[in-house]
Amino acid sequence: SVAPPGEGPAPSQGQVGSGSKTSKGSPFSVNKDVVKITAKKGEVVVENLTLQALREAEVEIKTENIEDLDFVTLSEDKFRIFKNDKKLINIVVAPSKNTIPDVYSGKLIITSEGFSISVVAVIEIKELSPLFDIKIDIPPKFGKVSSGGTVEGDLVLYNLGDVFPVDVTLFYSIRDLYGKDIFFKEETLKVEEQRLVKISLNIPEELESGWYLVYGRITYNNITATSSSVIKVTKTKINYPLIIGILITILIIFFAFHKEKVRGMTNLSYNKAKSILINLKNKRKENWTLKLNDLKSKIETAFGSTPTRK
Repeated sequence: SVAPPGEGPAPSQGQVGSGSKTSKGSPFSVNKDVVKITAKKGEVVVENLTLQALREAEVEIKTENIEDLDFVTLSEDKFRIFKNDKKLINIVVAPSKNTIPDVYSGKLIITSEGFSISVVAVIEIKELSPLFDIKIDIPPKFGKVSSGGTVEGDLVLYNLGDVFPVDVTLFYSIRDLYGKDIFFKEETLKVEEQRLVKISLNIPEELESGWYLVYGRITYNNITATSSSVIKVTKTKINYPLIIGILITILIIFFAFHKEKVRGMTNLSYNKAKSILINLKNKRKENWTLKLNDLKSKIETAFGSTPTRK
C-alpha cells in the first residue's frame, strides 16, 4: 500500500519474523527467527525475544556483525534457565542524533551446552524529520526463493520536502547480513511527492542458503534514506537419483521405439522382396506365354493351320 502524499511510511516498531526455532537436543527454543527494528534518530525502541526452557541450563547470547553498534544493547547476555520457564530478552535500540541513517544487520547467536541457534537482527535507522523516505514491499510468495530464482516487489519513493520534482539516485540490491551487495541495480529517477518502482532481482545460482536482505537506498545531494526487507534463500539441490531415473526412462523409450522401427523396417524389406519375386515370376510367365504364342503363329503361317493330334 502507498501512503497518502506527504506522509511517508510510518516506522515499524519492532517488525519480527514469526515461528519458533529450536535445535534437536537443545535445552531451549526461541520464538522468532528474525527480529527487525526501525527507529528514528533520538528515539528508543525495544523489541524482545522469548526463550522457552526445555531443561535447566546456562545460556549465553553473542552478537555477530552488530557488536560494535553502541546504540544496540541486550537486557542480558548470560543467564540460567529452568525447565518449563520462559525467559524474556529485551533488545534496546537507541540511536543518537549523530547516528548515520542506514540498515544495520547481523545475528544474535544463542548458545547452551554446545547447541546454537541464530536469530537474524535487522535494524533500520531513520532521520527524525526526513526529506526523503523509501519503503520496500516484497510479496510473501517471494519471501522464500531458490537460488537461481527471482525476487520481485515494489519500492515506494517519498519526497517529503517542498521542492518538486527532484532527481534522486535509486540503488537496490540483494545484500547479505554482513553488508555485501550480491546483485544490485542503480538508476536516476524524478520524484514528485512519491513514486512507485517495480523491481526484479536475480538470485545467483551459486548463492548459499540463508537469510538475505532486499536493500534499497535513495540519495539526493548528501541526503540518503534506506530500507530493507528480509528474504530466505534456499540452495537448489541437484536430485541425482531423479535425474538418473529420468535418463534411464528416456533410454528405455528410445530403444523400445528403435526396436519397433527396426522391426517395421525388417517387415517392410521382407514384403518388398516378396513382391519383387512375385513380379519376376509373373514377368517370366508373361515372357514364356509370349514366346509360345509367337511359335504358334509361325507354325500356322508355315502349314496353314495348327496341326492336330490323332
